[in-house]
Amino acid sequence: PDYLVGCMPTDQKGMKYPPLKAGWYKIIEHQFSHVVLGEYPAQAENQLISEEWIDKARSRYDLFTAIHGIVNPTNSRCTCGLDIADMGKDESVLTKRFGTLVHPLVAWQKQDIIEVGDLVRRHLQDHNIKSVAAIYGDSTGVGAGVAPYLTKTYNLPAVRVMVANKGRERTELGELMWKLREWLPWGWLCSGTIPPFCNLNSAIKVFS
Repeated sequence: PDYLVGCMPTDQKGMKYPPLKAGWYKIIEHQFSHVVLGEYPAQAENQLISEEWIDKARSRYDLFTAIHGIVNPTNSRCTCGLDIADMGKDESVLTKRFGTLVHPLVAWQKQDIIEVGDLVRRHLQDHNIKSVAAIYGDSTGVGAGVAPYLTKTYNLPAVRVMVANKGRERTELGELMWKLREWLPWGWLCSGTIPPFCNLNSAIKVFS
């Protein structure tokens, strides 16, 4: 904007940058939108992620899959998230992300935790996913042994995620949710592309 032309920003060490010139700039820091421009996404005060961001990510997914189908992008490694249940009514759920593209969720029910590990390995093989950056597995409770099992048995880069903390504490879960918030909305090339699944906004909220 015109009012920023000629301004001399200061870095964290107090050093001045050269005066800003008029022109187009690629914004790296997301905070610029609300700190400098005063542009905020529409959302309720107790929501971490706005409905608008989710709708746009869903639209991008529909457009991408309409053109390319559900594919494994060759220029991105697969990062997985694994929520682990046991033999009851809950489901074990695998999420796969390639760069900005999230594949539809895969769910299994009434499988013990070792079988879940075997199913994850088989799913990756069946879908020709050879390059896996990490498998982040929920290791609080019944799923504690799955990540070590995947690593020891199949040499997969499984990571244990421990998120059993109080909601008001600074926790790994909170940091993961914030990373999701920062990843989802910004720009086309770096924005999230998510498939249709459960209401993301109803699941991710910050309550006082």
